[in-house]
Amino acid sequence: MTVRQISRARGVRLPRRNSTGSLPSLPRSSSVTESEAAVASAPLNGSEDIAQADVQGAPTATGVWRNTTGSQKGVLVMLALTDMAVYMALSILAPFFPREASSKGVSEFLSGWIFGIFSLVQCITSPLFGKLVPKLGARWTCLAGIFFAGGCTILFGFLVYIPTTEDNNTMFIAFCFVLRAFMALGASANATAAFAIAAATFPDNPATVLGLLETAVGIGLMLGPALGGVLYEVGGFMMPFLVLGSFMMLTVPISLCVLPREERSDSASRQSGSIKLLLRIPAISVTGFAVFVSSFSWVVLDPTLEPHLRVVRFNLSPSIIGLIFLLMSACYACCSPIWGWVADNVVSGSRAPMMIVGFFLMTIGFSLLGPSPLILYYFNIAVISNLQSALWLDIFALIVLGFAASLSLVPTYDKILDASDQAGIEDSMGNYSAVAGLWNGTYSFGEFVGPVVAGYLVGQIGFPWAMQGASILTFIMVRIFNTIP
Repeated sequence: MTVRQISRARGVRLPRRNSTGSLPSLPRSSSVTESEAAVASAPLNGSEDIAQADVQGAPTATGVWRNTTGSQKGVLVMLALTDMAVYMALSILAPFFPREASSKGVSEFLSGWIFGIFSLVQCITSPLFGKLVPKLGARWTCLAGIFFAGGCTILFGFLVYIPTTEDNNTMFIAFCFVLRAFMALGASANATAAFAIAAATFPDNPATVLGLLETAVGIGLMLGPALGGVLYEVGGFMMPFLVLGSFMMLTVPISLCVLPREERSDSASRQSGSIKLLLRIPAISVTGFAVFVSSFSWVVLDPTLEPHLRVVRFNLSPSIIGLIFLLMSACYACCSPIWGWVADNVVSGSRAPMMIVGFFLMTIGFSLLGPSPLILYYFNIAVISNLQSALWLDIFALIVLGFAASLSLVPTYDKILDASDQAGIEDSMGNYSAVAGLWNGTYSFGEFVGPVVAGYLVGQIGFPWAMQGASILTFIMVRIFNTIP
């Protein structure tokens, strides 16, 4: 058992900061009181000691916030704000860019790739930043990333001034790809460093903190399209990017004052963790695949649900469709901190049961969303007709999916950290950065692959069978996690 595992069993928090407020090079620093150190270092006398410690020391949901210092609260707030801003940048194009791109002669295929290049670049660069963060410093990587992403967001608004015709739009398309790619590069640097900072600042409640950050992600995904649509109507194509980019850059000087400094007194703080070493651990490789499937399942509806609701089934207006999308994101954002607290305090021994339930509920949600042809096969014709024309069934399925997506995703980060602990990998900024790079890379890969595969499947076999395929994939994850601790 490592010190981190013993401290969790006894309900003791081992702060990772020293007296200067900086992040130490080795997380197990000397900021622990003598009584806490004695408890953490004492031997565990079997399961009775652990059970007694759990009863005495398990923090409550509000206790995680109340027991933190003012500087730790500031760190959490700033990380949440930058997370929200990054995902607003990812989604702000949705309500108006396809129309603008079409008016400039850009095909739907290229327009889709302009959206998808963001996640593709994040997928490629997140593991790279996982190696670089210990060398560059988590604080400066985080600040530089959000500054770079904010600047590219502002520049994207000026693309409207590039002269184009239907036969001469190459420069517009090229700059769209370049700026979205560089925007994703900054977002990747920021997200990877932010996850490493969060893990080092809140070592005993990583799942709770990830749940709060995922709430910020959900809020960003909700606000992005809504804010983009309003600002586009008010000020045209440039306005959404100017406002969001300026907000992102405004967070930089505030974060400079809030984010903790790092000790660089020895070479240990500069050592990078190994993503290859992490992937050799079976529990981590399986959990990484679970992150991919969760992300894949979350975005698989982006290119497919709108045509299904608008054309195939209900002929709904864009505003109503936007509200339906908002419902799923809102459910995800509300549930994420709850599941984070549960992962840290209720099932801290193993997160697999949470992910099993989450993926099983996602299987049900995708089956109802189609609805599944396999399910309809067992009903009579009247019931089939009613289900196929029932808007309430789609809304219910989306609520289930938002609920289940957070349940399957939030425990994964802490499970990877625990698996690395159990494998004997030392807690350090290098390891935190490697875990963050692995997590962000697999998540972004799912974000990229999901819309591409879903769009192809819907075109080939239709929406119901495509959702049936997604339900089969999530059920496979249920079977996999039934075989691992």
